[in-house]
Order: sequence, then structure tokens, then C-alpha cells
Amino acid sequence: MMHSGELAGRTKIVYPRKRMVAAEDRSAGSRALLVPAAWIYRLVSTGQKKLKHKPVGTYGAVAIISIGNIEVGGGGKTPFCIHLLEALTREGYRPVYASRGFKSESERLGAVTVVLPKEPASVLSIEAQIRFVRRDAALLDRVVGDEGAMVAWRLPQVPLVFSSCKTKAIKAAISLFDPTHIILDDAFQSWGLYRDLDVVLLDARKPFGNGRMLPAGTLREEPSALSRADWIGFNDLPDREDLPALEESIDKATSCKKPVFGILRHACLQSPEGDPCDPIDGPIASLSSIARPDRFDQSLERCGCDVRLSIRYPDHHGYGNDDAQIVQALLREHKVAGVVTTEKDWVKLRDLESVSSTISIARLELEIAGGNIVDRIKKPQA
Repeated sequence: MMHSGELAGRTKIVYPRKRMVAAEDRSAGSRALLVPAAWIYRLVSTGQKKLKHKPVGTYGAVAIISIGNIEVGGGGKTPFCIHLLEALTREGYRPVYASRGFKSESERLGAVTVVLPKEPASVLSIEAQIRFVRRDAALLDRVVGDEGAMVAWRLPQVPLVFSSCKTKAIKAAISLFDPTHIILDDAFQSWGLYRDLDVVLLDARKPFGNGRMLPAGTLREEPSALSRADWIGFNDLPDREDLPALEESIDKATSCKKPVFGILRHACLQSPEGDPCDPIDGPIASLSSIARPDRFDQSLERCGCDVRLSIRYPDHHGYGNDDAQIVQALLREHKVAGVVTTEKDWVKLRDLESVSSTISIARLELEIAGGNIVDRIKKPQA
């Protein structure tokens, strides 16, 4: 069922599929009803921390880097992982990306799944109980999740390992690829897992969401949990000058000073073949299935696009032929000059020929402000 009719300025917002109401958008009354559940969640989370301490020990010379957050949805972890993997690869390091593969076939089966780099000769050995997948496999997003497929598309030379058990993923990566670094996507709440560096990302505009724990709010943990972090990054920083005030807010929340940095996000258009594109002349439609589509629309407007139609699916939505028909009908109805989607959505849409041939992709590039986090990650054990 299609839900539409919202307007944001000149932009019409259309929801082709029913979406869940975000925690920050719920009424005060509905949030109040969920407060008891939030208290239970807090008690369970605290119990997990007491039972599973961060272990002592290392994986030898391999640097284990966790990129995490304390809030659900749209934290910018995977784009930041891509930024780090690109930086490490450029300087001759051998990084591996590891993730659970959210909402993927690999996660459901409990398997260790490896996406091979373009040069599979770099695999040291073939292990039992590991599923190997080619990078150009059809419907890769179904196998390893849309975020994993996006990393595979952006970084063809970087091996990817997926498992709901991150310890298994780390061991598989070490045995197969002899890495210098393993970048763990979303591991801050992996209590029993060793890592050399914990980097936590917060939303620069609302660092602690609505201030409430799940399910009444968006917080996985209370702000005091940031005391466990080694570095704190502010995602989607509006301006470099905002960083000192944000750093002060973290000092108050954690009662201890942490090194911080900011992440400025820039979108640039490209074709499905990877060629740069100029801003589309005329009104366009944005198409996304992400946690914060309003931020996506704003990034398109900053790079010169006139967004008149915003087609928003639920986060991690798996597109099918019926969606292709809906999108095509909306594009005809609103007479837009083009459609732009995210990288995470493109890896799901590229198998739908009726849509993929008309799409431009907003490639996300990150700029780091403040602390020299990339240099710190190169040698976290120093």
C-alpha cells in the first residue's frame, strides 16, 4: 500500500511501503507507554556488560578496529568503514572488512561467508565451513546484506568476511588473507570480543537521539557508555566550527576527556559505470531505503540537484519487480528529469533493468575534521 501526500518545501514525499514510525517521531504518550520496556532493556544491557568483560589478549600483529555507535539506525558506520579501508589500502596495508551482514542470508544461516577480492590468488588457504562468494554474484545484497554489497562494489580489492559471530569472522580473515587490519562494522556492543581500538560515531545534530533507551527511544546504551570508547566521531558535521561545542558535550556525558573528530559528508553524482556526472538539469526524484532519507535529500540539494519527489522505502528494503513498476509510474506521474539513489540502494536496484538504466548514483565522500583518526588507526597498538 502506498502512503503519500507529505510535503517538505517543494518536495513531495512518497512511501510506497508502510514504514515503522521512528522512535523520535512518536508522540509523548506512546513514548511514555514504552518507558517500562526501556527500563527492562537497560537492565538486560547492563547485565550483559557485567557478564562479558572486554577480554585481555590480542590477535598478534593484526589490528582489530571496531566502528560502532550507541544509537540505532543511520549512524554512518559503513561509509566510515569504507573511508578507512580506502585510506589503508592506498598506503599499502592489507585491510579486511568484517560484519554480521545485517538481514542477510549469511546471518540467517549462521554461516561464515567470504566475498573474494578481484584477485583471489591472495587467499592463503581454503577452510572448511566457509562459504565463498564471487564479488560479481547476482543478488549479492541478499547473501551478505545491502551494506556488505555496497562495500564490495566500492572496494573491489578488499576481502569481506561476514558472520553473526564476529570472532569467527576475525579468525577466518586472519587464516585466509594475512591482514594488517580488520575493520569491524558495528562491534561496540560485542562485549566478549577483543579489539585494539573502539571508535564510536554519534550524530552531530542529535548526539544522543531523543535521550531515551530502546524501545522508547533510539539509544542502545546510555551516553555514559562512551567512557569505553577510545575515539568519538561526529557524523554529518554541518561545519568544522561546531566541533569544539560537541566535544564539550561529550566531556560532560562521559566525565572523562576523549579524543574526537568530525565527519563532513559530500555527495557527488556518478553513472552506474562509475563516470562522474554533472547535476541533472531540471527537477529530479530521490529514491532510497535508508534510515534517514531527509539527510540524503539535503545532500543532493547541496550538490546542485532540485529534488521535487522523494521516494522513501523502509531501511534495508529488498526491491522487487513490483517496486520497479511503482517507481516507474511515479516518475511518469511527476515528470522528473532523472532519479538519483544511494550507493546502498544501487547495489539492490542494479539487477532490476527497468529501473537501473535510468538512475544516477550519489557517491558519498567523507572529509575528516579535527583529530587525526586515520593515522591512529594505522598503528593502534603503538
